[in-house]
Amino acid sequence: MARQINIYELEGGLENASLLKLLQEIYDATGSGGVSDHDDLTNVTPNQHHNQVHAIDGADHTGSISDTQHGIITEANAHAHNDLSGVTSDQHHAESHSHIMMDGEDGEPGMIGPQGIQGFQGIQGMPGVPGQDGEDGQDGYIIPGPQGPQGPAGGGGGGTTGVATINFGTFPGATDALIAVTGQASIVAGSVVEAWIRPIATADHSEDEHMVESLKIFAANIIAGTGFTIYGFILENIFSLENIKNRAYNKNKGEGSLLYGQYTVAWRWS
Repeated sequence: MARQINIYELEGGLENASLLKLLQEIYDATGSGGVSDHDDLTNVTPNQHHNQVHAIDGADHTGSISDTQHGIITEANAHAHNDLSGVTSDQHHAESHSHIMMDGEDGEPGMIGPQGIQGFQGIQGMPGVPGQDGEDGQDGYIIPGPQGPQGPAGGGGGGTTGVATINFGTFPGATDALIAVTGQASIVAGSVVEAWIRPIATADHSEDEHMVESLKIFAANIIAGTGFTIYGFILENIFSLENIKNRAYNKNKGEGSLLYGQYTVAWRWS
């Protein structure tokens, strides 16, 4: 605050009446005893005579306020959350966190709903690979029964008889053989013909071999005015089911039991 100018302090030192008069006029003109208003001052900065009151965030301030200058932050002077800057959401508390909580107690089971509509039948799968054929079973055999009792003796004289030799070939032989009996001019299609083993030794087999050999002999295939045919088969091959089907293919192939050489047979027709 400027000091008030007292005109009487100047009277003893001033000799010039004109100067006193001028000072008196200045005093009278101001009406404040020589004190000027603030707005009349020039070349005086705001803080040279007193601290001007102004807003803390005004343009008059420069720099930054330290923690010491700011003072202890209390609940009363703390900034609002929205006043913060440069602070991320998770730096003061975990804003992003798991929503997984402890499981509560299980509730009561609900009612069972109605059964749904049956779905469409699926596409049929591809057929599997055929299995491997099993091995062929063993051929079955028909075991011949015991020989029946000898029949009564036939009547005397009747019929035409003869002896022949049936040949199964050289060793190892064959499963069957045949021989044609010809020169029977009187034979007819309805004649009865028969044939059997005659135990007479040949160059290949003895009488005993004739009697023990499993050989079946019979006559058939009559040709009227000419004769008939005598057939011979090994019994075990005749009664083998497989050989009955395939004996036409097995002939002379060495399959099954074989016979070789010549056997004597007798025949008769009437």
